[in-house]
Amino acid sequence: WGSGMVKVQEAKNVEEAVALIREDTLKELSVHPHAELGDAGATKIADVLRKNQFLEVLILGGQSIGPDGAEALGVALNRHTRLQELHLHKNRLGFFGVQRMSRVLAEAWSAHSSRPGNKVIRVLVLRDNGIAPCCGDCALCRGGSDFPL
Repeated sequence: WGSGMVKVQEAKNVEEAVALIREDTLKELSVHPHAELGDAGATKIADVLRKNQFLEVLILGGQSIGPDGAEALGVALNRHTRLQELHLHKNRLGFFGVQRMSRVLAEAWSAHSSRPGNKVIRVLVLRDNGIAPCCGDCALCRGGSDFPL
């Protein structure tokens, strides 16, 4: 890592997470599970994530993020070309949240897309999001050649 790069940091709330992402010195950020970001907090993080090109791992487990926050994060990931891991375990994404996220992420992988998007993401943790009964019915779960996760 270059000089000034911080390996891992934990944020206690959305304001702290946003400030840390803006610093452009982190490789990994974890938001404390009691921060309860929700969709509004996830959207704020997504907004600053679009401008950051250093973060490689983002851990947002147990944050009460729903479909709106999932879609905002998906859009941000398409503009962030270095993030390799996104952990969204124990949220409230549900089937529709995963479907909305997969739709925007899969656009970058489409053979017909001229958008560069995030093609380096390798880990997307979605367990404990209430998707089990419907799992397998979106671009992320199918994992075809258009979106090889």
